[in-house]
Amino acid sequence: MLNEKITRNEIVLLLAATLLSTGCARLHSPIDVCPQATAYHVSPNGADTNPGTAADTPLRTIQAAAERMQPGDVCIIQAGTYRETVVPPRDGTAAAPIVFRAAPGATVVLSGLDPVTGWERVEEHTFRAAFDGDLGPGSQVFRDGRLLVEARWPNRAGDDPFDPEGTTALFEGSGIDRLHCPDFPAGWTAETLAGATVWCMAQWRWSSWTASVVGYDPATRTVLVKGHDTWWVKEKHNPGRPAPLRKGRPVYQEAEFFISNARALLDAPGEWFHDKAAGQLYLAVAEGEDPNRWSIEAKRRQTAIDLTGRAHIHVHGIRIFGATMTLGDARDCLVSGITAHYICHTRGGSTMSHVPGSEGIFISGSGNILRDSKIAYSTGSAVTLHGTGNAMINCLIHDTDTIGAYACCVNLGGVGNMVSHNTLRDTGRDCMRFAGPGHLIQFNDVSGAGRICHDTGAIYQGGQDGGGTQIRHNWVHSVDTSMGNGIYLDNYMHNYLVHHNVLWNISGNAIQLNHPGHYNMVFHNTVYGSIASTYSPWQGRNTLFGTTLANNLLLREPRMKADCGYREAATVLHDAPPPSGGFDPARDLVPVGRDRGVPLPGINDGFTGAAADAGAYEAGKPLWRAGHDFANPPHPIHEATASFHRNYLVNGSFSQASQGLPEGWTVVGGQAKVSHFPGFNDPPADGRFAVHGNSLALSGEGDARIEQIIADLPTGEFVVAAYVRSGGAPDVVLSVRTPQGEVASSRYSAAEPAVWRQVTTTFRLDESGPVNVAILKEGDGDAYVDDAGLVPVWQ
Repeated sequence: MLNEKITRNEIVLLLAATLLSTGCARLHSPIDVCPQATAYHVSPNGADTNPGTAADTPLRTIQAAAERMQPGDVCIIQAGTYRETVVPPRDGTAAAPIVFRAAPGATVVLSGLDPVTGWERVEEHTFRAAFDGDLGPGSQVFRDGRLLVEARWPNRAGDDPFDPEGTTALFEGSGIDRLHCPDFPAGWTAETLAGATVWCMAQWRWSSWTASVVGYDPATRTVLVKGHDTWWVKEKHNPGRPAPLRKGRPVYQEAEFFISNARALLDAPGEWFHDKAAGQLYLAVAEGEDPNRWSIEAKRRQTAIDLTGRAHIHVHGIRIFGATMTLGDARDCLVSGITAHYICHTRGGSTMSHVPGSEGIFISGSGNILRDSKIAYSTGSAVTLHGTGNAMINCLIHDTDTIGAYACCVNLGGVGNMVSHNTLRDTGRDCMRFAGPGHLIQFNDVSGAGRICHDTGAIYQGGQDGGGTQIRHNWVHSVDTSMGNGIYLDNYMHNYLVHHNVLWNISGNAIQLNHPGHYNMVFHNTVYGSIASTYSPWQGRNTLFGTTLANNLLLREPRMKADCGYREAATVLHDAPPPSGGFDPARDLVPVGRDRGVPLPGINDGFTGAAADAGAYEAGKPLWRAGHDFANPPHPIHEATASFHRNYLVNGSFSQASQGLPEGWTVVGGQAKVSHFPGFNDPPADGRFAVHGNSLALSGEGDARIEQIIADLPTGEFVVAAYVRSGGAPDVVLSVRTPQGEVASSRYSAAEPAVWRQVTTTFRLDESGPVNVAILKEGDGDAYVDDAGLVPVWQ
């Protein structure tokens, strides 16, 4: 019989073993352990009436242990499957976290599934069993751990999650509320298809959409659906819009679709249908099969571990199956060494580009870390990382977004988060999306984007102010789809630093910079392909103002839109053949571009030759690698590169606001308020009072003024710019002051109040020091300001 209280040294050893086995010792070490800490034991053979404080009197459920645990306590979980949702009721502390961990060598599974037993035959090839659980579109059924197929037409023949195995809807007779297909089986009626769902990929194929079936016309073989009367479907994903011809060929194909979730569709072995009203689960089998001889499980719980609002909770070495975990508004929690499969599922029903409830493992709050983990199989995202100062490190993530929408391996948001040393591969659309400022995306191996959708990016985002987000030291490759790109900054993307990445085997553009896209710095990338800037919904000049390309090693010359205002230096072309097989940049790159770069302070300091090398690797320096490494776990810190070439203004697009006031700016006179104006490409920028998203309104009677002080601007020549649009105010002045007085100014007079105009002024600073940038509206009326910046003049 073990003592109820374990010693402080035993707790230290338990925590140390956990941390060392997951490679996390440097991140969350047991600084101080409560001398009265308790170890609780959990086993499938236990009982929740036991004390749980000894290995031979364990508890039955993890939740029973969680209810008892205090800061510093450890829950040691023995091998087995636990069908529950664990919700710790209290926080740990920095010195004494609450720890849940698998026992050494134990396989611990937290499952969202429940067994389904008692199958009875109701038809020759159909069985039925009672099941009263219902997760609606999120329901799943497994046989011996293998995912089964919900009843559908046409039937599936393979098991590739990225092959919808659908059929074709003809342009003629189809539309946003109907799909016409001559191949629909005879005998279908509106009644037999009641409650069914259509999945459809149409027209430009940026994403799928789903809709519920509301009728069926057997005379014309047409399914009627609850259509999406939106720009997204009507204009861009309309199955009834015939394709125009380009060089004699249609620019897109007829729509692909399938129908699921109706009893009438249950006709192939391995398919299932859940009758929610009757509480019955139906399963189709092959000749001679009997599900009573199998392990059939159906999903009942969405969440395995819920750390919402909790602090200083550690979870180590646990497997999650058929469920997810959430760390919403959590603080300083650590999740390491987990394996999570089938974490998120939906058949849809009323979805377009974004699918509600498809976040996967959700993390917000601050100071949380997910690391050293394997996460796979999600119709939505695998990980949604929001909040502030959170990190995902050394994870392997694959097979996500099998619904084909704007989900991804990692959906990054919030402020100042880090995604480092991960392998992200195989997804329906984008491997990573990234919204919000100040993120660090580094040392990731990213591949296999666009397995379902078109016009994608392995690393993709549109309509954001990056606020200095850095995308560096990544391997991006193997994107093979129509208009499949590598690093893709879509329209209205500003203030990103993209440097020292290697990109290869990309069917579209390796680096795609759409317009507008201001103050983006693209340095020292090795590209088997090219950098391109092609599409803009805003047909103005200077739509890439302040954007700079330098020291890039390319296979082909950049293809940039004329008059876009970007800057380029030291582009070096190479003629290396496209990589094939198991290409490893750190091993296989041919050294070219030696001493061909220009100085970029903060980026290529300390080069080893006569000048910096072009491309992602510098001769004589260690060859960095990307991707996960469970054998030698990395321990990165969030440390941004301090590039001289950048936008020195903070929040120049006014995307960050608190109570209507722009963060980083000071209102020193009159009325100033940040407002949001919806729209991306429709309406275009000149049809709204923001270039995109938010803008600053200087309004009311008389003058209104905002200022921002840059505390220590280095010496050099700089240009300050902002987009201005009049809403009645006659003049807007952009000015720059130093302690010695005003050094530059520029005035905008509202001769054309219906459009945006860029105002610029240049100045030179011979001594580093504080600089005040001011935007002043003079006189009555309103004026709108967007996309302000201060960047060095390229020499």
